[in-house]
Amino acid sequence: MNMLNPVVAMLHNTATDRWHPILFSEFPMPGDIRVGRHKSRGHHTVGFDTRETANVEARQIAEKAGNARLFLDEPYEWDGTGVPALVAFYPVPALNGRPST
Repeated sequence: MNMLNPVVAMLHNTATDRWHPILFSEFPMPGDIRVGRHKSRGHHTVGFDTRETANVEARQIAEKAGNARLFLDEPYEWDGTGVPALVAFYPVPALNGRPST
């Protein structure tokens, strides 16, 4: 899978108390390149009973997505209604060992 700066985060369905790993891909905005706009590309639809099990799956998704970065500490809360399409902003990784400017 070829994505720009992939990120895997966690989605928490507050209605069912299930945990869903969610994959994001960067969609750069014009101008400032220090922070990347990321759009969700999909989440694990069934989800998991425990956050720990979901974290294991999130790591596997990150590996398959080309070593995506993990942001699992602060889950996105979702009430279970509608489609959880998200736009999020994550720092852009350093380029060639140098911080982005």
